[in-house]
Amino acid sequence: MTNHPSMVYCVSVFVLLLASACATVSPRVDSQGRPQYEYVYNEPEETDDGWEASSLDTEGVDLERIEALIRNILNGRFENIHSVLLVKNGKLVLEEYFYGYNRDKTHQLRSATKSVTSILVGIAKDQKRINSVDQTLYEIFPEYEELDWSAPKNRITVKHVLTMTAGLDWNEWTYPNRDPRSSSYKISRSDDLIAFVLGRKAVQSPGENFNYSSGLSLVLGAVIKNKTGVNANVYAEKYLFNPLNISEFSWQQGPDGVVYTCGGEKGLWLKPRDMAKIGFLYINNGNWKGQQIVSSEWVKESTAAHVNAFFAGSEYGYQWWRGEKVIGTKSIKVFYAAGHGGQYIFVCPSMDLVAVFTSKVYGNPLGVVRPQVMMVDHIIPAVLSQASSKKTVALNYELKGEYIGEYECRIPRVKLKIFESGNELHCKVFDEKTKIYPESDFIFYGNLKNIGNVQLKFSTGENEKVDMVITKIGFAILQFKKVL
Repeated sequence: MTNHPSMVYCVSVFVLLLASACATVSPRVDSQGRPQYEYVYNEPEETDDGWEASSLDTEGVDLERIEALIRNILNGRFENIHSVLLVKNGKLVLEEYFYGYNRDKTHQLRSATKSVTSILVGIAKDQKRINSVDQTLYEIFPEYEELDWSAPKNRITVKHVLTMTAGLDWNEWTYPNRDPRSSSYKISRSDDLIAFVLGRKAVQSPGENFNYSSGLSLVLGAVIKNKTGVNANVYAEKYLFNPLNISEFSWQQGPDGVVYTCGGEKGLWLKPRDMAKIGFLYINNGNWKGQQIVSSEWVKESTAAHVNAFFAGSEYGYQWWRGEKVIGTKSIKVFYAAGHGGQYIFVCPSMDLVAVFTSKVYGNPLGVVRPQVMMVDHIIPAVLSQASSKKTVALNYELKGEYIGEYECRIPRVKLKIFESGNELHCKVFDEKTKIYPESDFIFYGNLKNIGNVQLKFSTGENEKVDMVITKIGFAILQFKKVL
């Protein structure tokens, strides 16, 4: 068969046009493949997975606010969101997917896997496989007795691992994963992942300070293996997933058999509806449809505030983050599982609310913030049917020069700039700019276009000069020190 030049040309043009169309991906398209910007709410469908469906209106959630939120996703203000699910009063009331995702597709949880690992530790403790969270690692891992266990390392307990206060030398957030100075880079080149973590030098006494470490979450998986005799993924399938009617999941093991209980690409993959079951299990004190899967005591203990944290939340429990939203006179306490790129399971017991978000993992630097902002600025107010009210006072011009300058957060490495424009103060952070308005002499607020509301609280040092600003975006609290 002879190829005619005109046919080859037409095919080439078609391929180029197709490639160009694929390069511009819309959150949702209609039956003709055109971007869909309008949104009409539909009640979720009931399937055989155990969820009872209801409507936003029936369960007392402000429909207009939720519709506005979804339109913001469709219109590109909130980028890279793959799914949003809400469970109110035990019923699935919102289920939306974007970028080709649907209810039948599993999604990687990344570090939200850590919270599921915490549940497995609780189940093992309930079964008396783990006697106490106060048991030391030295006792649990006799196979690693050749490591240096001198004080204070010999005092590290399971609780210290759960709360990430083991005091071991670990640097995960200061440098990118591919930087040789990063602990994530170093462990990826180790033949024995658990020995690598346990072999780190003790730089602080156990229990003193929070230091985020995926290595410690890997150790929890090894604790489960040592205490139950089976790997964490097998244990989860029998005692957690099967009772929750979760049949489709992926949870890989490393070359040495270690299950990635820390998350990452090889960590847990679940469907968003099944992620919501994890949240509902905890809002229902460990009970699912009359079956007590994990004790209410463990739910309460593991989600309590055990240590002050940073970045992804303000407090940390047993592999669960904690945050707070204040609206008027109401303080809403939230605990949640959080994963890289914006994978979240939010649990709000006082509102009988569970929210699930999945997001693009790579090339999504604001992913960790965006679902928090949607939760704080949109979903919680929709449930309360109450708007966030902010008062504004006159700018103190005597202090204005004190605010202006450049600030830097050490973990994670983020810069913030306060500058003057047209006799008004502005803030730049995460490459987003906003005018900031004073609520008082030292507290300001603004709205970052592609992120959401931000609060800035300035503080002074010994010389009574402004030397720090604490920002709150979503539930995340970042501390910036003035450098210029």
